[in-house]
Amino acid sequence: MRPTPTSHPLSACALAATLLVAACGGGGSTPPPSIPGSTGFAVDDYIAGASVICDTNSNGVSDAGEITTTTDSSGFFKFSPACTSTIVVTGGTNIDTRLPFVGKLKAPAGSTVVTPLTTLMAEGMTNDQVIAALGLPAGIDLKNVDPARKLAGQLLNPDLMRKTLVMQQIIQKITESLAGLAATGGDAAKAAIYSEVAASFAVSLKTSAALSSSATSSDTIAAVVAAAVQRVAASTTLPSSVTAGAKTVHPASMAQVIAGSLKAQADTILTATEANLIATTKAAQSDTQVATFVKTNATALSGAPSTATGTLASTLTAAVTISLGGATTPTVPVVDGTLLTSFDESTPLAVLGFEGADGSYIDAAPPAGGGTGKALHIVRSGTVVYAGVLVTMPAIPFAANRKTITARVYSPKAGIPFVLKTEYSQGNGTGDTQATTAVVVGWQTLSWVMADVDITKVYTRLVILPQLGTATGLNIADNYFVDNIALAPALVVTPPVQEASCATATLQCIGFAESSLGTDSFGGLSAVVASDPVIGAANKVLKIMKGPPNEPWAGTTVFTSAAAKSIDRVGLASSKSVTMRSYSGAPVGTKITLKFENSVDPTKFLIAQSATTSINAWETLTFNFANPTNGVFDANTTYNKASILPAWSETGGTQAALTATTTFYFDELKYAVATATP
Repeated sequence: MRPTPTSHPLSACALAATLLVAACGGGGSTPPPSIPGSTGFAVDDYIAGASVICDTNSNGVSDAGEITTTTDSSGFFKFSPACTSTIVVTGGTNIDTRLPFVGKLKAPAGSTVVTPLTTLMAEGMTNDQVIAALGLPAGIDLKNVDPARKLAGQLLNPDLMRKTLVMQQIIQKITESLAGLAATGGDAAKAAIYSEVAASFAVSLKTSAALSSSATSSDTIAAVVAAAVQRVAASTTLPSSVTAGAKTVHPASMAQVIAGSLKAQADTILTATEANLIATTKAAQSDTQVATFVKTNATALSGAPSTATGTLASTLTAAVTISLGGATTPTVPVVDGTLLTSFDESTPLAVLGFEGADGSYIDAAPPAGGGTGKALHIVRSGTVVYAGVLVTMPAIPFAANRKTITARVYSPKAGIPFVLKTEYSQGNGTGDTQATTAVVVGWQTLSWVMADVDITKVYTRLVILPQLGTATGLNIADNYFVDNIALAPALVVTPPVQEASCATATLQCIGFAESSLGTDSFGGLSAVVASDPVIGAANKVLKIMKGPPNEPWAGTTVFTSAAAKSIDRVGLASSKSVTMRSYSGAPVGTKITLKFENSVDPTKFLIAQSATTSINAWETLTFNFANPTNGVFDANTTYNKASILPAWSETGGTQAALTATTTFYFDELKYAVATATP
């Protein structure tokens, strides 16, 4: 576990004689003993060159008048005079892995070892609580038992050492992930972040199920991850950039995504033989995949757990497992529906790359963890924004209730548009359709709802357009893979009755099926009442198509009174929260703007915005007029005119992500009705 120490500030024999302990012998194969408050060891395994503080005011940093010292080459430190306060260790290098120590270890006063486990005790856990949380044998004095100590080359407490390293591994990886979310200063603040994460662990482990025995608990890891994210986001002592970064992710989503990979890393340490423990620990501690993955997919982690975050979790866990020497062929989801192609056919399908994806082909060696056998390999390069691949296949059996295509997709980039279109002849078919979930790095299953498919036609051409609209930032590494393309099963939906779906006892609801409904568009776009893209004609919705060459401020006014092009007066005095259902083909994060104004005096208005969180799926957006984007609420103003502006921008910046066929659907605009006229 550690080399035999050859020298210390006091040799092992001299120190033993000085302290009146057992005589030195056996060739100096054990570290020198320690006196409570006077000497000790910093352990993850032993940490050399670390700063050690006698923290009299318990603020975790060195202040004037506090005793400080440094660990020697074997991790040994000595205070003079003795320390009677909390001991804090930062910096230094692990003498076995040769990796810099990441974090801030603490130990209660009187400890002769400072470890990740004594850190939990310094943060409020009792000795027995730590033992219970980690499944350690009863009776171990964690403040004074050195987990790394050996006798005749063998660890005296191998289980304690493994669980010490496991705790360090989990806290360190959460620390690195949160530091990576900070716009600036995250690396410099790692020691402080580590303290907050360890403190949240101490609180969580008191009430959670045991973290580990023979294996770690992914549920407990998820619980402590979520608690750590919340604590760091709420911290008043960490740099604002760090707390701001933590606030960009949903605690439960981050916990869901990284718990499996943290368990995989921890379990490799728990099950490692003593001979392989150092190498296993070094591989896990030096692995940066978790932090990199969190940073890359931060936008996808901003919302509550979903199918998309579940896919992210599977992708990361598979990648980490492979890097640890685990399974090289993770379980591939079973195709649900009618398989159109697996690219394993004895007679290969015809594939044709175009406009910068010309080098695409069917590859017998796609990245592990994807589909089955071969996959379509798309090489995206060049300067044409609509480069892609045409796949010619047997007829796709579309039906009125079967319009969703799925595929396993590997992407080297996250958050990019991944577009599909189907054709029944060259240039004729569906419009550009975005995937329903955000794209992540690695393999995932994507879905495309081909809402405008004409079931009277025979579609045999599939056009795949990764990173559509982008011709910059491309390089030779932009290699995409597609496998197991399928037509999803028939959609079974009980069509809602329009009036019932929009009925409400307390709110006005515009359901876009009203006989009195009218629209008045501006900025070059058009709006029509159309069938629901999911369930069809049983539900009517407002359909708006926006993109170049429409104006950035283009939108549509909706009204139920043709004379004044107005709606029932909006009761913002009683409730400033307005909701509307949205189904968007634009990228996640596209803002939908809702404007209320006076139908006679357009200078009196209020504007609020809400961002989409999914692609080609219904969601309910909330518009907060208590804090409007533009305008100031006036209780004496009659707000009785409503306009919807998808991807609105005074500068036109949001237009860049749209195409001429980007489609938005809206339904159920609900608001409080005013009870009296000002």
